[in-house]
Amino acid sequence: MKAKTRNHFSDIADVWNNKTWVKSDEFSNEIINFASFSGNDVLLYLGIGTEDLAKKLPVKTVCGIDLSVKMLSKCNNIPRHNLIVGSAEKTPYLDETFNVTMSRNLLKHCEAPEKVLKEMYRVLKPGGKVFIIESCVLVEEDKDPPNFCVRTVEPYHPSFQTHNEILSLITSTGFNLHKHKVYTFRSRWLTNWIKASKASDKIHNMVLDFYKEAPKGFIKRQEVRFIDNDIESNIFWSLIMAEKQKHVKYKSLNIIDDDMLSPV
Repeated sequence: MKAKTRNHFSDIADVWNNKTWVKSDEFSNEIINFASFSGNDVLLYLGIGTEDLAKKLPVKTVCGIDLSVKMLSKCNNIPRHNLIVGSAEKTPYLDETFNVTMSRNLLKHCEAPEKVLKEMYRVLKPGGKVFIIESCVLVEEDKDPPNFCVRTVEPYHPSFQTHNEILSLITSTGFNLHKHKVYTFRSRWLTNWIKASKASDKIHNMVLDFYKEAPKGFIKRQEVRFIDNDIESNIFWSLIMAEKQKHVKYKSLNIIDDDMLSPV
């Protein structure tokens, strides 16, 4: 799955910014306001992508990792950013290096998201924060439409999770919840998503038809509207800040294969 995910994001790197939530200043500002960065934070950003969000973050230093060389090639060579190609499950950093780690819509692309969270825990200083941003659903029965949508272009894509499931995943890794919320991002998204996924007109129509037949409860919760062959709806996002306990000193032997990581 990791290779397929890397190939998919490499293929769409040049059109990634077409996604409505990627190019939304409103959403970026919501994320920044929620996080309350100190300005002196040394941040590890897993799945940094094209730096579309990272370049806006008011932090001192950003270390970014992404599987896709092509995604990273779209970055802007910001002096305070250090970027490498590699896996979020095993990074080259020493224990207790960062005071903040974060990811945005990374966990849902991982076969074993708990491994990513454990790596975030390992590299965080005691008292450090993990900031997780993940699109989610409100209830279990709302998973089918978004799952169908993403699996038209990524058949191997794991299922969407509810907000509570994401919270449980984070706390099961050993983090203490600091604060969390579900943010509602309202968007007319299908046409832009098709562009950002390099998907066909056939897939556009398949997704449109599937949403038109979605259960009434889903239609109501998402406030789905069909406008000019497009879909407008609520997109729910989990914004979660959790903390590594201050009295815990995490030790591990982190062995990195020479061919796992390469500089950009």
